[in-house]
Amino acid sequence: MCLPNKAIRRERHITPTMDDIVADLKRAQWFSKLDLNSGYHQLELNPDSRNVTTFSTHVGLRRYRRLSFGVSSAAVVFQKAIRETLLGLSGVINLSDDILIYSKTWEDHHQHLRATLQRLADAGLTLHKKKCAFYQTSIEFFGYIFSKEGSRVALHKADAIRRAPLPQKPHRSEKLPRDGDILRQVYPPAGDHGRTSPTAD
Repeated sequence: MCLPNKAIRRERHITPTMDDIVADLKRAQWFSKLDLNSGYHQLELNPDSRNVTTFSTHVGLRRYRRLSFGVSSAAVVFQKAIRETLLGLSGVINLSDDILIYSKTWEDHHQHLRATLQRLADAGLTLHKKKCAFYQTSIEFFGYIFSKEGSRVALHKADAIRRAPLPQKPHRSEKLPRDGDILRQVYPPAGDHGRTSPTAD
């Protein structure tokens, strides 16, 4: 669905890089992964913001009541909203609609997970049960495998990047911001060119 994105103010919010996440999870031994059901659509738009999402259809004009994937700033707004929802909790990090809970001991993990689930419930956010994983000693998160042994690039992710041609133009490389951290491991010469800290302009 095409929306008039020129009328929408762009948000600025720093998303954690995989280097940040790897450092945070360095000593973790227990993991749970939560997937938010329907992603962006869980966030209701302020009535004053709905008019800028108006679009034309064969039956007239329509507008969104909830955050839509067609909104240019949706990814940043969603990341910021979920991060603020989880603010102050220990052992939890989110990238988009994926939330990772990590802890050093089972007892700590149980507490971290319960606190996270309670915070999501208080915010009225629901989960996609089939995509969640609980009390794992090894887990995949955005192309990395995390366990008590440390972290490594998931084999299928590394193979996919090796098979893909390296971007020849800057605007094409920007389409895969988070893959830059993995790219530096698959192609060491990529060096600092692979380090990313994506923001929205």
